[in-house]
Amino acid sequence: DFSVLFQGVKNVNNFYSSRNTFAQRNYVSRHLESWTAERAANGDPISYPRLTTQQSPNEINNTFFNVDASYVRLKNVEFGYTVPQRLSKKVGSNHIRMYASGINLLTWDKLPTKDFDPEISDYIAQGFSFPVTRLYNLGINVTF
Repeated sequence: DFSVLFQGVKNVNNFYSSRNTFAQRNYVSRHLESWTAERAANGDPISYPRLTTQQSPNEINNTFFNVDASYVRLKNVEFGYTVPQRLSKKVGSNHIRMYASGINLLTWDKLPTKDFDPEISDYIAQGFSFPVTRLYNLGINVTF
């Protein structure tokens, strides 16, 4: 047997506010190309506003933080095999089923960073969210 579950949304924007994306919480990879006078003078790539722990105009709500949060996630996949009853009877069992499954295997989204889960729409929780956990299972069900 085989089952698969996809989950997603389309045509949705989230406001990943500066309150939770600036360095007041954590420095992460997206901050590596933030604006500094030195980077600007050197012509280095700049893909993020200036970082600061002080009050800043960069903390004013703006369209930089309003992003397409549409996504599709491969939420669950399971493969199973039920041993024919004539074979399971040979080991004294009524039913044997082996399976492998995975949860949160892939996510396709348009977010500019993988530091957020597109499923979280609460902008306060975004700053405190943990990465999505992938889970793999192998198992066997035996009925006597």
